[in-house]
Order: sequence, then C-alpha cells, then structure tokens
Amino acid sequence: MTKVMVLSDSFKSSASSLEVGNWIKSSLNEMDEAFSVDVYPFADGGEGTLEALLSAISGEEKKIVVKDIFLNDKIAKYGVSNETILIESAEVIGIESIKKEALNPFEASSYGLGVLFKEVLHTYHPKTIYFGIGGTATNDGGLGFLQALGGRFLDKKNQEVSVGIKGLKKVSTIDLSGLEPLLKETKIVVLSDVENTICGEKGATYVFGPQKGLPKESLLEVDQYMLKFCQLLSQEVGRELATIPGTGAAGGLGLALQVLPNISFQSGIETILQLNKIEEKLSTYDLVITGEGRIDNQSQLGKVPIGIARLTKKVGIPLMAIVGSQSYEQENSYQQGIDLIVDIIHEPLSLKEAIEDVESLVKKATKTVYHAYKMIEKYQVR
Repeated sequence: MTKVMVLSDSFKSSASSLEVGNWIKSSLNEMDEAFSVDVYPFADGGEGTLEALLSAISGEEKKIVVKDIFLNDKIAKYGVSNETILIESAEVIGIESIKKEALNPFEASSYGLGVLFKEVLHTYHPKTIYFGIGGTATNDGGLGFLQALGGRFLDKKNQEVSVGIKGLKKVSTIDLSGLEPLLKETKIVVLSDVENTICGEKGATYVFGPQKGLPKESLLEVDQYMLKFCQLLSQEVGRELATIPGTGAAGGLGLALQVLPNISFQSGIETILQLNKIEEKLSTYDLVITGEGRIDNQSQLGKVPIGIARLTKKVGIPLMAIVGSQSYEQENSYQQGIDLIVDIIHEPLSLKEAIEDVESLVKKATKTVYHAYKMIEKYQVR
C-alpha cells in the first residue's frame, strides 16, 4: 500500500483546493487501487482559506448577507467552531467573484468585511477570529473595513468621505475612538503570507493594483493616497506603520488591521499546516502531491507549494507539484524541496479552454506524477 497526501492550493478561476485534490485522488485510484490517498483542503490566507480552516478544526459553515465591493447585497460564508470564528476576505470582497471588465478599484470597498466582523462579534462574542486575507478586488487600504467598524474618516470640510480609492484620496482627519468596543475582547489572528509593505514599488498598489484594474498611469497617484492614509493612521495610533511587512496585503487591508487591538499576524501556510498537524502525519506517507494554478517567482514568497516543500524536505518525503503553468525560472523551487513540477498544459490551448477542461487536465497530469513515482520505486532511488 502506497500512502499519498494531497495538499493543493486552488487553481484561480478554475477549481477549489478540494476539487483539485479529489481529482488527483480519483486519477491515482484509477491508476492503482493500492494507492491510499488523503486529501487536505489547503490555502495561504487567500481563496480557499475558509474551506481549509473548516476542515482543520471541524467548524460549521454559516451564511450571512453582507455587502460586496460595490455595496450591493451578497451572501457570504464564514465558519464557527465553539468560541472561534473563521473568516476569509475573499468570500466577501474576492476578485474571483468579479468579472474582469467590472473591476473598478476606485469604487471598490472593503466595507462588507467590516459588516461581517461586527455581526459575528455581536452574535457570538468569540474569543478568537481566524482571518484569512488575500485574493481581494479592493485597494482601499482597509478604509471601508474600518468605516464599518466605527472609524470616522473626514475630508477637509469635516464631511465623511466616500468609499474606495475615491474616499481614500480625500481623507484628511481620522478618528478611531468609536471603533467597535467588542474588538477589545477578541483575539484576531490574521493569516497571510504576503510580506509587502503598504507603499512604494513593492507595495500594495504597484504590485497588486494592476490585477485589480488600476491603470499603469494611476499607480503613482494612488500610491501617494495610500502613503498619506498610512501617515494619518500612524499618527492616530502613535507608531510608524509604513515599514511593517504585510501591511500591503489584500489591497492594504493589512494596514488597517494594524490599528485594531489584540491583533497578531501569522503565516497562513504555516498556521494551516499546524492546525492540520501535517508535520506529525507526514512520516506515515510515501508521497506528497501539491499544486497551484501558477508557480513562479511569487511562489517563493509564501505560496502553498513552497511552504509545503520546506516541510517535506525537512522530513524527507518526496514532493511533486501539479501546476496550471510555470515560469522559466524554477531552479529555486527545486532547491526549496519540490522534486518534480508537472504542467497540466502540454499543447496549445486558450485560457478559456484550459479552464473549461481543468478537471481532465489535472487528472492527466496526475498520471504523469504516478508514473514518475513508480519509476522511483522501480530503480530504488528514493
């Protein structure tokens, strides 16, 4: 019996972590009934984090009506486990739920997340909130989030500013004295593997803004709005926030979270690995399979395959990755501990075709992984 652990990230716009994992399992079982496969939903704080957390700590999924990025009603999911609440930012303001042509960061707001936070605080009075941030369609520095939680943001005429970048531009005065008092009674554990600071060429706007619809010619201007906002928040809380790693996560939501009481930032990958007790379980497996929509230079900065690779390398278990695509520069991925990277694309396909056929493509790539592992067994080079 060959035991296999599957820990894949989601494939953006294509499939969830659990879907990818189950396709891999199905393909392996079809190839060889002697393969025993366990699938663990996985994420790094972005899309799929709620699903991974629910699996790790046996939580119950709940639904609630909140506001989307344009302040329209939408149904979002969150999790409850005893006195712990599980929230994923992408459930409320995720970029995957917005058509590319509809993206508008000047109007997009994180307000709905604040609404969700306020609701769970009053309903459950939780001791802990696990909060996965990432995969958002906003670039408002967390302005909307703090507005919903009671923060006041005024323009030069002492009028409340609007939402999104349009509101961010006009913030002149900040008053956080009215923030939701129940925040002081709850520990918030922020899960993110983004280490970008709030401003500059490696900040939220320059790195992530373009994928959210920000035109290149607006990056400098919007980055200046973000800098001013950061300076005002820093003055309000009495400490410098601009240089703190992670403040650039989720369109600057990482910055806003810095002003809350009882806040801590943890690696999303490492936390979910720990909650699932993966390191303890690894020694009972013969092979680990991971995956991601694309593995590239960004994957070295806390993405799922590399996070898992560091652990399997430590334990001495072979790791193979199934990916939608990969960049040419992959030497570092192998140095980190990935033993084989298998693309699901092997012939010319449009992105639309690849997304529509992703299940079949993942299953075919799994067969390549299977044969590679059997070759290792055959020649006893493991």
